[in-house]
Amino acid sequence: MGSNKIRKFYLSEIKNQIGATPIWPINSAYQLGDYGYYSNRTGHFSVRGNIFEDFNLEPTEHVNRNHTKLYSLFSSSNAIRNNFQSNVSVTPNEGSLDIQFEGDKSYVFHLFKAEVAYLSLNDRVREQLKKAAAEKKWDHRYRIIELVYECPDVRFSFSLSKSSSIKLAGKVDSLLPMTNANINYKIESSSFMEGNFWIENSFSTPFVKFASFKRRELKIQDEKVWLMGDWYLEKDDSSSFDEDED
Repeated sequence: MGSNKIRKFYLSEIKNQIGATPIWPINSAYQLGDYGYYSNRTGHFSVRGNIFEDFNLEPTEHVNRNHTKLYSLFSSSNAIRNNFQSNVSVTPNEGSLDIQFEGDKSYVFHLFKAEVAYLSLNDRVREQLKKAAAEKKWDHRYRIIELVYECPDVRFSFSLSKSSSIKLAGKVDSLLPMTNANINYKIESSSFMEGNFWIENSFSTPFVKFASFKRRELKIQDEKVWLMGDWYLEKDDSSSFDEDED
């Protein structure tokens, strides 16, 4: 089916672009501390519990939040952005952008009003997970959502056809690549685009970062989190971890 093709292509590309693990379907909603099984093949995360609810941990002691709203527009590697036209002479701060796709699988994703939240994985968390493992309540294959992109709106369009295109219209800043300005756009027209997820006012978590607990060590994906616009969120965790991948 077509949806399977775009899913496979999306999962293979998005981790390189965002530096986080993609969740499919993209309108899925998870919480910090959720743990379970993640499938690299399907992008599905099967939740088995939450460390705060199951292991006597207090969220206020472990949850950090970046309240800066994130806005960005990104697309698959076969996209060519051109024909940017500003309408400022008619309507201030508005314009349009044509995006053409030369490959047979392509997408455009709008990250809109997103926030990042992440866990402080300190000794208290480690001790509780050690206890759970000793009591045979922890599977070493579990992954813990250690960081999450929280999005109130999900805006995603995809195509399986060559020579597809999409025209976006909205604020000028929203149509410039990799900006953090307060942006918003709508689809003005499209050609050979097969589908859209355009879900507003509905909480979702399309990207996460996972931690794992195995061999009595907490493992996290990396120290820094790549956000939008080539800037980093420095994570301040006081404890040290074995961060090498298996």
